[in-house]
Amino acid sequence: MAALISQKTNLKSLRYGRDRVGGGSSNQPYIKSPIPDNASGLDRSGGIDFLLRGGTLAPSRAVQDVSRLTKMFFDFKSPNGVLFAAKQNILSLSGVKTQASGIINQGIYTPASTILQAGGNAFGLHLNKQGLIPFRNTAPDSNPLLGLRDPLGLPAYAQIVKPDQEKKDNRLVQLANWKLKINLDPISPGPAAGNINELALANLTSPFAGATPTVYQNPTSSSTSFSQIKRSSLISSQNNEILQYAGGPKSVLGIGKTTIKRYSNTADGLDFAKNPNFAGRYYVLNSTQISNIPTSKDNTQISDFRKDLLAQQTTGLKKNILSKSPDYKLNRIEDRVNLGDPGRRDKNVSSYRQGLGEPLDKINAYSLYSSRALGPNNTSFDPLLNDLVKFRIGIIENDSPENKVYIHFRAFLDSMDDQYTAEWNDFRYMGRGEKFYRYNGFSRTINLSWTVAAQSKEELIPMYQKLNFLASSLAPDFSDYGYMRGNLATLTVGGYLYEQPGIITNINYSVPQESPWEIGISDGDTIINDSTVKELPHIIKVTGFQFIPIHEFVPKLQQNKYLNIQSEQGVASFGNERYIALNNGANTNYTL
Repeated sequence: MAALISQKTNLKSLRYGRDRVGGGSSNQPYIKSPIPDNASGLDRSGGIDFLLRGGTLAPSRAVQDVSRLTKMFFDFKSPNGVLFAAKQNILSLSGVKTQASGIINQGIYTPASTILQAGGNAFGLHLNKQGLIPFRNTAPDSNPLLGLRDPLGLPAYAQIVKPDQEKKDNRLVQLANWKLKINLDPISPGPAAGNINELALANLTSPFAGATPTVYQNPTSSSTSFSQIKRSSLISSQNNEILQYAGGPKSVLGIGKTTIKRYSNTADGLDFAKNPNFAGRYYVLNSTQISNIPTSKDNTQISDFRKDLLAQQTTGLKKNILSKSPDYKLNRIEDRVNLGDPGRRDKNVSSYRQGLGEPLDKINAYSLYSSRALGPNNTSFDPLLNDLVKFRIGIIENDSPENKVYIHFRAFLDSMDDQYTAEWNDFRYMGRGEKFYRYNGFSRTINLSWTVAAQSKEELIPMYQKLNFLASSLAPDFSDYGYMRGNLATLTVGGYLYEQPGIITNINYSVPQESPWEIGISDGDTIINDSTVKELPHIIKVTGFQFIPIHEFVPKLQQNKYLNIQSEQGVASFGNERYIALNNGANTNYTL
């Protein structure tokens, strides 16, 4: 630094000013204080450290801050204060306009806010940075004086949008009414005749103080209530726009407008001329159809929107075609496949020992049964056994192989693999380096794992009775003469395996960490334990289930018959080798 000529230079004699490029002065610093002597007991901050740093009371520092800021804002020799205030107002104009915004989106900025805040710091005051009234209370329960509306002030959202406001004052309701129920014509503004709920929209006024609402009249309607329909000035009158307001993020330094475009007007439905984005690509519901759909709060029968769209698929342009929806019972999977709903509201759980009185998952609670009562090779077609995928194991009775004991589990399948193995023996001829192979045999192994879970008390014991019987099928069965014999089984998994005979070679039960346990307590009466249940986990993971099929045909290459006409290609008929069943008990997909 040029002023530091030597170590003996008197730094107190240095002059301020001429600190601008070209020799001008910024007129700073605004506050000039003498350098204190290094007196005994004083630190560099100018006072004794007692209560406050430097021993100086906060109000005296606040006075200096107020003085410094006042000089900066009202210093006509320097543009610093003016530029700072201008920048804050440009940022406010560029902010998002909300329902509570006044003339300026985020409120006007004046130097008074910063100066008063500097003076109030010593007393813990917190004032509004924006607005003509810095001390205005923006809380929803503010008193009339401090909560006085400032049209240029900080947006007080809680005072404008209240929990108990009328439905017509909600901006989402207004948007639905003006952008879905009313088609606005930018040339001749007005509600479309016959497409408006007059009672809901009559006297629709804007909740935004300081904003002039726009009134539209429908010249084609004889109703006078249309003249009373109003909308917020933020809602655009253009059909292809949703909101439009001055300033905002899309403005340039607060000058210009911000517009939120409308992707498409779904109220126009399939009118391709008005709604090419949707009509040309999708099938859509109009606002009337959407509003007529019953909510799940009032109706347990869920409405399937696809049924309302099916009629549209036979007319107009071809787009993404929806499939016809199945006629589900009450449209709820819990009822259609008897899965049960543990979270339903009408459960009576007043007695722990009594439980719900009935099982939730009907398949899980379904007991073992023998096909003897159903006739040879028959399984139960009880509607209670309906599942997304049929899943059952039949243990063949050794003394009467035409009969089986069936075990039904809910098809909570975790994994399934079907392994086919061809055995080839290799050998070498003398003088040849490569191997030769001779086919030696074929084998197949199916591995399954699934989860068994009790959703109600009534399912627990039947669930374990079935698991117990399944485990016993790996143990030997003894004839009346004492001969040991194994147990054959059949496996059904959807249409992949249907009553497939085979042997079960392995099974493993495991209890997952997340499983709760039944503790078998009573209701607090004289009964110590609940005898109807036992202390068992609610969830069992069945893993390592290994099944080796015994095919009812000689395993060989499938003998299909093919079309040999030059103009036709494909399979005329399939052979009998059906490793994957494609069978549901009523028909197969092998015969064309």
